[in-house]
Amino acid sequence: EYDIVEGPVTKQLLHWAEIKQIDLVIMGKKKRMFGSGNAAKRFLRKSRCSVIFVPEESKALTRTILVPTDFSDDSTLALNHAINLAKSMKPQPVIRLISIYDIPAGLYTLPPSRLERYGWMVLDNLNRYHEKYMKEIDQKGISIKTEFIENTMGSTARHIHQYAKDQKADWIIM
Repeated sequence: EYDIVEGPVTKQLLHWAEIKQIDLVIMGKKKRMFGSGNAAKRFLRKSRCSVIFVPEESKALTRTILVPTDFSDDSTLALNHAINLAKSMKPQPVIRLISIYDIPAGLYTLPPSRLERYGWMVLDNLNRYHEKYMKEIDQKGISIKTEFIENTMGSTARHIHQYAKDQKADWIIM
């Protein structure tokens, strides 16, 4: 079912998503966008429903779903959505759970051996927290591979983007 409506795109999309009580909006994403996708960005920020962006050259087969996590409630919700989505697919894709972590900037002035020890302590704490976190998650038989990545670029978004490219992730769920 579709409607053709006039007026400001974002305002109309938000209006109809609310009126029709939409749970999920699927939006196309062109390689080259006139206006750089501002309407889609505004809709994503203001809407209360889930949004999936489908790239212009998307593939039908899903092998990898990437879920960046900070172990928050929102990240847990994204992981549960990914698990439910993966469970419905044949063959079932692998979920790659990644956590981008920071080492406090002031510590970079430490001698390399002390900085390395501190880095190992951060990773050890993350691993312990991750084990506890995953005990609360019903994986439903889905393979979940976890990686911790130090934020060497100073940008979590850049790390997520680069990881998705490197792993050829078919989906990113956040």
